[in-house]
Amino acid sequence: MKKQYYLILLAFSVIFLAGCGAYKELEPDPEINFREGQLIKLDDDGDPFELSKGKKYFIKFPRPQFNDFFIVLTTPQSAAFSGTMVTNFNDGDGPFKPITPDADKKDTLSAFPVDTLSQNYYYIFDNIPNEFNLEMRYRYVPVWRFQFENKYQSYYNTLQSNRVARSIYDAVDQNYSLNKIDFSQENTSLRKKNAELKSLLDKLNTLKALIPPALMSSNDPAVANYKIITGNLAEELDFQDKYGILLDVLGILHKNKDNTGEVLDNTETFLEFFDMKARFTKGQTDKVKLELSGVLSNAVVYYNGLISSKNDYNPIKLGHNVLKVQALAKEVSGSVAADLKLVTDFIAEYNSAAEMAVSVRLDLDDIYNKIKAAAPWPADDYYDNIINQFSRAGKNIPSDKLSMYKPYNTYKCSQLLSALIKQLNTEFGGNTKAYETASSLVKRINKLKIQDDYKSIISLLIQNRNLDFLLKQYPDVDNLYVTAEGKAVTGLIAGRRFPEAETRTQKLFTETDFVNSSKISEAKNKQVLTLENALFESVLNLSKMSVDSFTVRNLLTIDNVEGIYKDSSFVPLYDIKFASGGAGVVASRKKQIEDYLTNMKHISFPEKAITAIYQDFLKNINNRGVEKLRAIAVHGKYYKGTNNTVKNTYFESDVYIAKWIVQPKTYRRVFALPTTTNRTGNNTYMLRLILRIPTDATFPTFDINIKLPEEVGKNAGSKQWYDKITLNGKVVKNEGRVKITSPTSANGYECQVGPVTMDKDGNNVLEITFSYPAFKVFEVSVMAQEPIIKKN
Repeated sequence: MKKQYYLILLAFSVIFLAGCGAYKELEPDPEINFREGQLIKLDDDGDPFELSKGKKYFIKFPRPQFNDFFIVLTTPQSAAFSGTMVTNFNDGDGPFKPITPDADKKDTLSAFPVDTLSQNYYYIFDNIPNEFNLEMRYRYVPVWRFQFENKYQSYYNTLQSNRVARSIYDAVDQNYSLNKIDFSQENTSLRKKNAELKSLLDKLNTLKALIPPALMSSNDPAVANYKIITGNLAEELDFQDKYGILLDVLGILHKNKDNTGEVLDNTETFLEFFDMKARFTKGQTDKVKLELSGVLSNAVVYYNGLISSKNDYNPIKLGHNVLKVQALAKEVSGSVAADLKLVTDFIAEYNSAAEMAVSVRLDLDDIYNKIKAAAPWPADDYYDNIINQFSRAGKNIPSDKLSMYKPYNTYKCSQLLSALIKQLNTEFGGNTKAYETASSLVKRINKLKIQDDYKSIISLLIQNRNLDFLLKQYPDVDNLYVTAEGKAVTGLIAGRRFPEAETRTQKLFTETDFVNSSKISEAKNKQVLTLENALFESVLNLSKMSVDSFTVRNLLTIDNVEGIYKDSSFVPLYDIKFASGGAGVVASRKKQIEDYLTNMKHISFPEKAITAIYQDFLKNINNRGVEKLRAIAVHGKYYKGTNNTVKNTYFESDVYIAKWIVQPKTYRRVFALPTTTNRTGNNTYMLRLILRIPTDATFPTFDINIKLPEEVGKNAGSKQWYDKITLNGKVVKNEGRVKITSPTSANGYECQVGPVTMDKDGNNVLEITFSYPAFKVFEVSVMAQEPIIKKN
């Protein structure tokens, strides 16, 4: 028994604890009716549900039969609890997805929108502060019905309060005075009421979309009321629309009774009015016609004023279509007056032509501006595109038909427009041909540019100087040609093709065929000066290099020295003939080159060569000494310098130049050289001396002592060592008082000739020739002294 008690107590505790946090379902009896109907009480078989303090409850509502439904709940106890409708319950574990009730929720009523997507809906009681008996009714109702029923009275009141009085509308006829109408007040009131009714119509149309189509033909009371109120609304809106149109038309006429132009600018409005004249009374349409007839009677004067005051070819500015004014005149009076038709026909033709002509003018000017602004050196297809654009614009040039409308064709605006059309036709014809020519030229020019043949490009452009727009697209062609010529000539100079370089430079200097001669003149002359200077500098430097190199290579040359001086290295590499500065500049430049070469030929080179060869000679006179001294002799002939050392070296080296003896009793070394050239046999040698020894004697007499090389004098005892001795051309013989002693080893191979009488003031040339079987240089020492008295 005790054990059973504890089991009962445990079970009760589990039930108690589980129920504390859980929701308890309230199950109405009868069950929830999910079909459309009226409010049904929620209870438990006639008894109200008792809700305990702090507990949580829920009621399950099945989904409706159709979409766009409300589950409507009403209760006078909304303050006694907190509740919400959710789409998911999940045994009370949540999280819940609450449904937002309709915006028109009241304190005692809530309408929750539901559909057929969810299987069930759950109303949750989740905050019950005090115990109470639930009083609640529910209803499943379509959205449209709920909203219409709840708002019907509001809809009805809105319609009634926004109706417009029809007294003015009904009163308007041909005799009605427009001064009776306060157009501003009427329009303001009409617009406000009309806006309210249109808003109402939008709401009713929204509801209609929710009403099942089948229901619209039923006897449903709500549908019947819906039809009544929408029919009344449509009728009122139709009236307001007609009243608004009539107010607009009459308001324009009343406001602008003295402004013909403003009335005519509203021609479209009047024509629209007459198009719907069936909606208005005859009196209303007659009133509008009457007011318009006065305006139309002033139209010709109004138009004539506009035309006569116009001083340009632009369209006549109007706020209306003049041809529709004709249509309006027919509506008002049944026909169009001849003068009104003429002036409106003219304006229509004038404006049509002016609009087209002005448009073409703008198009052509735009094309001209594009060409002006185009990048230089257009592509092959540039003018093809221009021609296409130009052609399209040209097709829109209007015909000039203004002469048909007399007298308006004589007005200034007409004459200006006719002149414009004529000008456009002239431009179109002339420029089309010009652009076609330009298109062909551009393609040829671009091919020539690839070859850097700017001269041919210039020639093409000059031949087409009438295409000034094209010439302007090649602003740098002259400069490119000059630059290209400079580059070409520079290349010729670098390649030492001086004649071609000078010819092209001179041709560039004399060139006058340029796209813009005055603009390129300074650059051209500057380029010419640069090129001619480059040519001169190149000729000068290369001539210097040539002769410098040549002379360095031949500094110690001793064979065919004469040929050295005939070498072209001493001649300018090119004979410059042109200078933009004239013949004087040419002469100056040639002189610079020739001066250098002349200096090299007659001063620098022989000077260096004589010095170098002589130094080499002195190192070993037997190492081709004759050839070296002979080479020095040749160099000496060309030497025109002032270096005395060099001159003396030359004098000492030339066998034919007499060597001076100017001091007595002093031996002087001289070289005896062969005058013949037999390298393996006998040669004739010569020694020439000039004796200019200072003396007071009127007929000075001297002994000449000659120290010979041993090899020359050693055989003098058996054979006369010399061939001939002359003094001033006279043979000196060993006879009389003149003795010629023989050189011996005892006297150091010294030969004495004397005494010989000298010419005190003249050049006394002593010449000795001898033969010797060798080809070499002999050193000989010579001295002159006054005779010594010898014993017999």
